[in-house]
Amino acid sequence: MHLSCIGKIAQLFWGDIPSHFANTELDEYVVMPNHTHGILSLVETQHAASLQEPGTKRKFGSLQPGSLSTIVRSYKSAVTRWARKNGYEDFAWQARFYDHIIRDEPSLHAIHQYIWDNPLKRDLNDLQEKLE
Repeated sequence: MHLSCIGKIAQLFWGDIPSHFANTELDEYVVMPNHTHGILSLVETQHAASLQEPGTKRKFGSLQPGSLSTIVRSYKSAVTRWARKNGYEDFAWQARFYDHIIRDEPSLHAIHQYIWDNPLKRDLNDLQEKLE
């Protein structure tokens, strides 16, 4: 897979997520031409556990620091800012993202396989379209 300039930035910024969010660990990921697949692990830290005082309620809809939503939002925002600063005014992400809790080793293996196979599937689809 040959990444565009923005794809290279998206890959670089994905790899840098743990530098900005101490409670994250990266697993397999792939940056595709129009989307990214990745496994992020959120690890419990003393800081993360103490972000909200016991007995207090968060406002509905507010993002919790270190949450998956906050991390993905920050990642997408950073790539978008870079794109706009560098002449890619039309760059845009899909508004939402899909998340899934991986509960066991077989699920983890299946998702690893999906991520590894994704570029190959795209190449096969492109080849099929050229042959039609």
